[in-house]
Amino acid sequence: YMPKLNGIAFLSEIKKHAILANVPVIMLTGATSVQEVREASKIGVFYYLSKPIKKNLFLSVVNSAIENLNSKDELF
Repeated sequence: YMPKLNGIAFLSEIKKHAILANVPVIMLTGATSVQEVREASKIGVFYYLSKPIKKNLFLSVVNSAIENLNSKDELF
C-alpha cells in the first residue's frame, strides 16, 4: 500500500528523472486491470506481475531485468 502515489504514478515519477529512467521497474500488484497493465507498459515498466506469483517466475523476471540493465551498460 502506497498512501501518496499509486504504482502508475510512482513509475511516472521515476521515468522523469534521467538517472532513474533506465532502471528496469518490475511492478508487483494485486490489481489485474488490463488498462493498468497497458498504462504501465506505455510509461516503461519492465515487467508487470500480478499476485500471487511463483518464486521461480519472480526470480526469472529479476534476472532478466538485471541482464537488460547490464546490456544497456555495455552500449555506453
